Amino acid sequence: MRRADTLTVQELNDLRLGTLKTAVDDWETMHGRLERLADGGDGQVNAADLEKKANAADWEGVNATVSRQFVTKTAKQFGDAAAEAKSVLDLLRDTHTDFTKHKSDLRSAIDDLAKRNIYVNGNGKVSASVPSGAAAGDANDIHQPTDEELDVAQRRITRILWEATETDRIVARALRSLAKNKYDFTEQGPNSVKEADREQGEADAEYWRKEIAKGHVDGWSQDKLDRFNGMLKEQRDNPGFTELFATGLGADGTLQFWRDLADPGQGHTPDGERAKLLGEVQKNLSVSLANASHSH
Repeated sequence: MRRADTLTVQELNDLRLGTLKTAVDDWETMHGRLERLADGGDGQVNAADLEKKANAADWEGVNATVSRQFVTKTAKQFGDAAAEAKSVLDLLRDTHTDFTKHKSDLRSAIDDLAKRNIYVNGNGKVSASVPSGAAAGDANDIHQPTDEELDVAQRRITRILWEATETDRIVARALRSLAKNKYDFTEQGPNSVKEADREQGEADAEYWRKEIAKGHVDGWSQDKLDRFNGMLKEQRDNPGFTELFATGLGADGTLQFWRDLADPGQGHTPDGERAKLLGEVQKNLSVSLANASHSH
């Protein structure tokens, strides 16, 4: 489920990285055990040997098809399980590293801003917090934050929280994808947050390119248009999305898509809430195309 808002200062500060580190350690142990079951080690029976023996055996009748296929497929699942565990381990390890940095960045920013009499509340909003002359000792030495300083401070805090939210969103989606099959494993998944981000961007670009290719975008429901806009907002700075989406639609296709969406004609020009939402779509689509133009 996509988060509607960014993480708050309180949520990021309260994040228990020790629990996450424990999960990393547990998955490291799990991955090691699964690898030994899949490929061998310590002289124990393993799936790779089982598959070799099954393929080399002289099967007859039903066993030549059903039994052989069952054994070889089951043996392969051990390798897939080990590969999937490696992906989970890599993602969790990367997440721990990233969130350690996010928390450190936030703490440094709050401490730095406090020295300039700028307070950051639990929701990430900044404000001037000037002590009284009596408390400070000398009113002439009290720094009064300017509006420009407050704007810069707000952008700094907002950026840190946005980056933390992106890590949270990307990893959550990647882990759900790895666990989507109840009775099967998905082999090797992404081995880093960066790789997961690019893969998700490419998947979104391909999905929406196909939706647009179906035509009749002027008939998209408000909910579908909102989902498209939310995806654009999340992926507009992701090269995995912007490059594939821009080249997939092409220049003419992009212009036609926007014309059909925003100005279908025949007296049906969008207004009200839909017009407002289209304004957001236009902004996010423009940023996506601009970022795509910076790539090869």
